[in-house]
Amino acid sequence: MFMLKWFMYTMTKPQEIRPVFINSIKAAYTANEIQDILQRTQIGNATVAKKVIGLKISGTKMNK
Repeated sequence: MFMLKWFMYTMTKPQEIRPVFINSIKAAYTANEIQDILQRTQIGNATVAKKVIGLKISGTKMNK
């Protein structure tokens, strides 16, 4: 993961926005945090899968 962050950081142009990019990564939810949030929603069979860049969230709407 370090290499991916490094690559994205070095490719971010202009250089002045690099700190914003780093802060965005630091502020992102983890898979466990997303799973905890989904448990409090009306989404059934919710799953969170880690992808190369980001997370994939899926589930089904539960009827009331």
